[in-house]
Amino acid sequence: MLSRVADSLYWMARYLERAEHTTRLLDANIQLMLEQKPQAVERQLRRINLSLGEPLKLDGKLSVPALEHALIFDPRVKTSIISCVMNARENARQVREQISSEMWSELNALYHFVKRYDADDLEQELPLEFLNEVRRNISLFKGETDSTMSHGEEWWFLQIGRHIERAANTATLLKVHAAELCGEADIEHLELLALLRSCNAFEAYLKKNTAEFSADNIVEFLLLNPQHPHSILFSVRRLEESISALPEMSSRGERGKVERLAGRLVATLLYSSVEEILSSGLHLSLDNVIRQCAQMHSAIHQAYIDYPIETSLSA
Repeated sequence: MLSRVADSLYWMARYLERAEHTTRLLDANIQLMLEQKPQAVERQLRRINLSLGEPLKLDGKLSVPALEHALIFDPRVKTSIISCVMNARENARQVREQISSEMWSELNALYHFVKRYDADDLEQELPLEFLNEVRRNISLFKGETDSTMSHGEEWWFLQIGRHIERAANTATLLKVHAAELCGEADIEHLELLALLRSCNAFEAYLKKNTAEFSADNIVEFLLLNPQHPHSILFSVRRLEESISALPEMSSRGERGKVERLAGRLVATLLYSSVEEILSSGLHLSLDNVIRQCAQMHSAIHQAYIDYPIETSLSA
């Protein structure tokens, strides 16, 4: 497979996962902020902003309308819904022959749906309806991907992009809440609920832990649960599986380097307990996840996308 194809598929999946993450963040927290006092709303706005990885630098005071506008409509913001959808569609356009017609149709429909709205439109209706429609369309795209695309190299690159983005996003989100989850600051019951909803984990968490919203249980579920699709352990195990399914690029063993990075992170999480993580520092564990995701990203590019032409010729 051509390196440009691998690159476009990888980034298409990352951008769509990023768009869905932004959508969930806004959806969960807009509902929460409707019931909070002004001081709590300001605290939650700061958390959303920090959860983006690259905090926004808005002119004036951070407010609900300003944050909504930036994260939905501003194409200059890398994590905004419009920016992510536009970038995902452009990457899909460049590999149109590698994806199914159904995938292109769903992504194109999502692009035109998002482009059709502007800030004035959302003032007339709840942004929650818009966010739900975006999330539904992304889910449809993923369903079409799994059911209409051959599960070969192209499909595996989509899985790599999806799960490396998801693991990094969940780790960043947990890191923003680390002080509260470690008992160093107070956190309200509704804020814990919003954290779980931001990871699509609320109902799954209740099935495992009933209605006990303890910080230990939430950290364990979002970090170490091997079955929930948005836990960090689940994501990095799928990432390791996807990398192992790719062919070796050269005798230099570049894929092995990526596999070792993924396997090391899986082993670290798999053989850790929530008690050990909290006692040694939740911040440190999450920083390690974020750092190793960045290292895997670099190693993937080195092995499959940015490799020298001599490597390809000698393979």
